[in-house]
Amino acid sequence: MIEYLTWIPSRIWEAIAGRRRIQFLMHHAFFLHTGEAAYFFNVTNLSRDRDTEITHVWLALNGEIPVLNPDRPLPRRLRPDETWETWVPADQLPSDLGERAVHNG
Repeated sequence: MIEYLTWIPSRIWEAIAGRRRIQFLMHHAFFLHTGEAAYFFNVTNLSRDRDTEITHVWLALNGEIPVLNPDRPLPRRLRPDETWETWVPADQLPSDLGERAVHNG
């Protein structure tokens, strides 16, 4: 019941303000055809009726590590409910990234 006390006002505010919202997820996986390990970064536009633009993706680990993939160029404009994903080979990132992501997440 308490969830509704915060959920309803936040939905009302979103409808009035029309603000942009995104969801960002990261996971570690392997390409089936090569067995190469990679970190995947997924961005979803959760805005109800507004586009959003992704201009940069980076990891904040002792400074910024840019996530750059020529196959998935930025900037990228996402329509409402649209998803975009990119990846970086695991060997291009710190070897303890998985442990740090779990502990910092």
